[in-house]
Amino acid sequence: YVNEVNPVNQAWYQLNKAQEFVWKQGSGFLPLPETSIVAQWRAGGEPPRPDAWTQPGLLAAFEAAQKAGRSHEARLRARQMTWLGLKAPQVAFEVKPGEAFDNGEGAKMLWCKSGTFTMGDTEQWYAKPHEVTLTEGFWLARTEVTQAVYEAVIGTNPSTNTATGPQGPVENLSWFEAEAFCQRLTDRERARGTIPPGWEYRLPTEAQWEYACRAGTTTAYSFGDEVEKLHQFGNYNDKTGGFPDADKEHDDGKEYSAPVGTYPPNPWGFVDMHGNVYEWCLDSLDVEAAAYPEGARKDPVGLTGAHRVLRGGGFSITSAGCRSGYRNANQPADRRINLGFRPALVPGSGTRPAN
Repeated sequence: YVNEVNPVNQAWYQLNKAQEFVWKQGSGFLPLPETSIVAQWRAGGEPPRPDAWTQPGLLAAFEAAQKAGRSHEARLRARQMTWLGLKAPQVAFEVKPGEAFDNGEGAKMLWCKSGTFTMGDTEQWYAKPHEVTLTEGFWLARTEVTQAVYEAVIGTNPSTNTATGPQGPVENLSWFEAEAFCQRLTDRERARGTIPPGWEYRLPTEAQWEYACRAGTTTAYSFGDEVEKLHQFGNYNDKTGGFPDADKEHDDGKEYSAPVGTYPPNPWGFVDMHGNVYEWCLDSLDVEAAAYPEGARKDPVGLTGAHRVLRGGGFSITSAGCRSGYRNANQPADRRINLGFRPALVPGSGTRPAN
């Protein structure tokens, strides 16, 4: 009856029922962290439906979040008040570099403020250093997506190195599968109400990835130029790995991929940006014309070419391939034991490379 009279109401009813299931059940795989907004809602016993919220309750939650410095939660509470037709406080969209929030799968996202940096690497002819400006801030996952989180969202684990455990990076998946994960995560988080309206998860552009990797540094690695220190900060091809061209003088202690966060973070809190597994980026790359365009750029993203950009190096990659500005690429359908990813949360633009 409802569907025949008002299809919109019927769709809204179905969405509420779906939300209620997700809020009460979580992912079905991982316990939600206590700091998660979703965990707070679940602890209250009811999902945030219109009849469950009042102006005083939401305002108190907003003020508590503001006082504690949880600006993401404060903005969410303000949006809820607006959605319910209640008077909402004005909230400036400002967060500090490195500010974090936990999404509904327990994955920590760190904020990267808009800014200008020098992108590229003098060691590669097609990565000539040049000025890049990112005009909008974005969140990026603190770690590579873990096998546990990937299985919670997708339902399967394609990884080859499962011995590293649920906190090992998911790998052996294509660019298409990484993008599909981002789309599925976007749907889940929108249902939970834990991301800003119009924002979406997707693979980071290589400019966003390098900006976060450098974290304000201009050196070969985010910890400096000393390649002999790399084994202390990342998992790459060294004595333990023993792959071709291995560094025989140093040992990071891992033969294959390591659990995320095994090594120290960079200045903005990101881990495993140097080594562990290569990370898919959004950009396409034409291997016949791979060089960066000349001159300063704003919000660059490669939209043509049969390959997709890889960043960060990996456990089987030499120290040079783990440099902050080093570029590589693979066919988007490739699956390998050293290929993983980390998602970004960005304003939706619809900009995608051609498949």
